[in-house]
Amino acid sequence: MGAISRYICRTTLGSFLIVLVSITAIFWVVQALRYIDLMTSRGQTVLIFIRITSLAIPFLVTTIAPIALTIAALHTLNKLSTDSELTVMSAAGLSTWHLFRSFLLTALAVSLLVLAIATYFGPKGLRMMRDQIAKVNADVINTVLKPNHFTAIQSGVTVFIRERQPDGLLRGILIDDQRNPNERTTLIADTGTMLELNERPILSLRSGVLQRRNINNRGVTMVAFDSYAFDLSQFATGTQISRYSVRERYLSELLFPNSEDPNYITQKRQYRSELHDRILASLYPLTFMLIALIYFRAPRTDRKNRIYSIANAAGWIALLRIVGVVCNILGTSTPLVLWLPYAAIGAVFALGLFFIATDARSKAAAIPHLCRSGAVA
Repeated sequence: MGAISRYICRTTLGSFLIVLVSITAIFWVVQALRYIDLMTSRGQTVLIFIRITSLAIPFLVTTIAPIALTIAALHTLNKLSTDSELTVMSAAGLSTWHLFRSFLLTALAVSLLVLAIATYFGPKGLRMMRDQIAKVNADVINTVLKPNHFTAIQSGVTVFIRERQPDGLLRGILIDDQRNPNERTTLIADTGTMLELNERPILSLRSGVLQRRNINNRGVTMVAFDSYAFDLSQFATGTQISRYSVRERYLSELLFPNSEDPNYITQKRQYRSELHDRILASLYPLTFMLIALIYFRAPRTDRKNRIYSIANAAGWIALLRIVGVVCNILGTSTPLVLWLPYAAIGAVFALGLFFIATDARSKAAAIPHLCRSGAVA
């Protein structure tokens, strides 16, 4: 790699990292606000909140990296054009392919990064995030409930404890469950302890009364019990691997899904759409870079022309990304639509290679003419 190629790669990568960190930070804040209740209602510290929500950053990078690379490429190309560096490179006989190769090497590195994240690191981060949130929810008795306070551990579920002893024994327990709109359930127990059964958190209640009230006919049923197990895992869904969503599946699981997995049986179309979305995510950096290079392949000396080129490149990139999103959504019901983004990407690659070859031939034909005219010694 020559000095010019290193200069272009270094400038583009530097701009890419700055844009990537900036945009990712903004998106992370927006995503993190969805889990602010980890601090407000779950009693967790700011550090735990940041640690959990930061696990979603790899997944965000797969979406943001192609856009960040495009902005970095447009900035670098505009800088080269504004400083007349493209003009000097062209006058010095630098081939169009040499210029393209410098940018495409950067795009290839970003594509490999996106592919690695989409294959393993992104789903792994989402799984860890889900598991951490599940642990916080499962440990709600020990971390959230305070003696002599009514605490809503979930919408429609309120818990009260009178006393927590040093050995973990709970006294004076009341659980009010109004999640069923037709029935209200109330549990009152003298004592209770936290247990773990098959990796599921269970609140074991002793010496109490279960009361069920039918909202429609106002009938009340009361049952006294010596012991009663209240399952807390219902407030911590996602602790089992079978509960992992399609987004949280590794690429290998999308390519070779378990045919007996209940989630796969009910979500075959979502698996297919997610697989295509992961593959397209790794192709977008190269595709977006080609679009930028198509519009900036020649030196621009007029400011209006540069602005026009940036606007057109941004417009086509946005259109291509919108097509990918729409086709991914429609692909769950019409699988054939999933191949449309590949056709669009193929057209961009064909157009980019065509312009590279055309510009190379034009420059090769111009050099002998300049030599004959005495412009080139």
